[in-house]
Order: sequence, then C-alpha cells, then structure tokens
Amino acid sequence: MTDPLPEQMAGLLRLADDQALPAWIDSDEWVVRASNEGMVSLMHAALANRADLPSGTRRTLTDAAREAMAYAMAFEAQSRRILKHLSESATPSLLLKGAALAHWAYAKPHWRACGDVDILLPSRDVAERLASALESDGFECMAPSGGLVAYEMMCQKAMAADWSLEVDIHWRLSNSALHADRFGFDELMAASVAIPSLGPNARGLGPVHATLHAAMHRASNIEIGVGDRPKWLYDFVVLEKHLGPDDWTQLVSLALERKVAGVTLSALEATSAMFGTMFPEGVLVELREAAKGEPLDAGRLDDWAYMQAQTMRALPGWGPKLRWLWQRVFPSRDYMTYLYGDKGGVAGLMWERVKRAWGKWRG
Repeated sequence: MTDPLPEQMAGLLRLADDQALPAWIDSDEWVVRASNEGMVSLMHAALANRADLPSGTRRTLTDAAREAMAYAMAFEAQSRRILKHLSESATPSLLLKGAALAHWAYAKPHWRACGDVDILLPSRDVAERLASALESDGFECMAPSGGLVAYEMMCQKAMAADWSLEVDIHWRLSNSALHADRFGFDELMAASVAIPSLGPNARGLGPVHATLHAAMHRASNIEIGVGDRPKWLYDFVVLEKHLGPDDWTQLVSLALERKVAGVTLSALEATSAMFGTMFPEGVLVELREAAKGEPLDAGRLDDWAYMQAQTMRALPGWGPKLRWLWQRVFPSRDYMTYLYGDKGGVAGLMWERVKRAWGKWRG
C-alpha cells in the first residue's frame, strides 16, 4: 500500500491561505510522522499562523518544532567544531547535502533537518587523517575496505542518551561506483559557495553542483531501496529558487557531458509531481532528449539487477570491472559490518547479504 503521508505533507506546503485545511489535520499522528521525516519545521512555518489550525494540533506542532530546532542548534554546533578542525589543519573540504543546504539555500537553517554531517575531502588519505582526529575526540570510526564499493567512512559519537552524531567522510562525490567519478574535488571546490555561519572557511557545493549531486544521491537511494523522501525532494524546490538562467544552462551542459541527464530529469519530475514545482520547460526538454542517448535508463533505478549491470559496464577496463565484481560477491567483513551491523561473524553477515541480494533481485 502506498504511504499517503508524503503527498499529504506536500499538499499542506502547497496550500494557499484561502484554502481550508483538510479534516485529517486534527490529529497528532501526522505531526509525529512529519518529525520522523524531518519535515516538522517546514510544516510549522507553513501552518503555525493559520487561524483554522486546531488548537491541539497547534500545540503539538509547536512543541515538535521547538524540539527540532534544539536538535538543529546542537547539530550546527558540532558541525562548526568539525569544520574548525579542518580549517586549523588547512584541509580543504566541502560540506555536502542537507548540512550545507540548510545554511545557504534554506531561509532558516532549522527548516532543513539533517541526520548526519557529510564532508567531501580531496582523497582517502586526507579522509583517514580526519577519521583519526575524530577518533581522538571520542568518535568510533568505520573505514570499510573495498576500493570500488565504498567511498566513505562513517564516524559516530554518542552526544546524549537518545542522540548520536554521525559524520560521513567522503572522498568521492557519490558512494556509488556508477557516479563516483562524475565530478572531481577541484572542480567542485572552484564553483563552491561560502557558508559563513559555519566558519570562515566553510564551503558547500554551488547551486548547480548541489542540484546534480542531489539527483545522483536520489538515484543511489532508489537503487538500494530507500526511495524518495519528502525532505530530499524538497531540496530541489529550494534549489530552484537559487538557479538563474545561466545556472540552468550550465546545469544542462554538465548533465549532458557527465551523462546524468536522465537521473536529473527523473529527480525534477518527481519533485514537480509531489510539490508542483515548475522547472524551466526548456531545461526539461533538453534533459529529456539527452536522456534518450544515455546508457542508464533512469526509469529503472529501482531495478537492482539492472543497476548492478550498469555499474559494472560504467567502470573503465576489465581490471576495475573484475575487482568491483569480486568486492561485490566476496565483500570484506568490515564492509559488511559497515552495511549491516554486527550479525555474529562472517557467516551471519554473508547470510544477511544473500537474503538482501535475493530480495533486491526479486524486486
């Protein structure tokens, strides 16, 4: 059964001031779900001043929004601390995804809920140095082996009884081998934007690269079965407001050149379907035409077997193809632990992998 909540939340954000609120809004359940989806601050901003919002729902929504803001402030403080360390060690870095967008794309940082801090560094060596520094600060870091199946390290630290801070350290823009080498660090840094609220040297992807990255990230999420989440699609709603005519021209050019026109078009169309966002028609036409000539069919992102075949096909030469295949079929224990947690040894981890692979194969 299709979950109605994403469409319901999108409908609330699209609702005009003179349109009546739906009857189902007189319930606390949707507020809890909105909190879990990271959308409660946006819901509060859109609805709190409406006279027709039921008083009980208003209190529940306000309390949830306050809690989300407190978390956002704690998250921001930790992000600033990590970025300060990178600045002091003269390490160039780029903040990715929501942790960056919250501060330069959204009107208020707490409107974009974040679950972790994603940082892109120039190389794995630099990433390992940051992981070592975080371990000295009380983080537990996991660095999975397998150079063609994992391009990030995950570090966690318990901050409170019910909250652990996660820092994902990347040395490729995408954690999927299919998209890992589409964009280089120097190119991304050259077009990056400053995020002064997080420190003098804090930087994030510029609007064009942030949009393309969000589309690639969405494709990876669909491939592994996570699917669309409203807050991720809403990033495209916000990014659209920061893209001028020249930016759209550059976006289309890069999407065609790096062969991500299909996944970009798919993301924009999904956003339009959910939130009613109007993207430039000329852009959609160009992306649609380019997508026809790309090897990847963005309409099959949820076809696991197809995506594995496309990933192998995209790797250059038989050496990388065979290494990738070996790492997928016979993954290291630390890589499987990174994916599935502790399942009681290699046998338990392999059984978990087989079960998940079989489930994905069957769709």
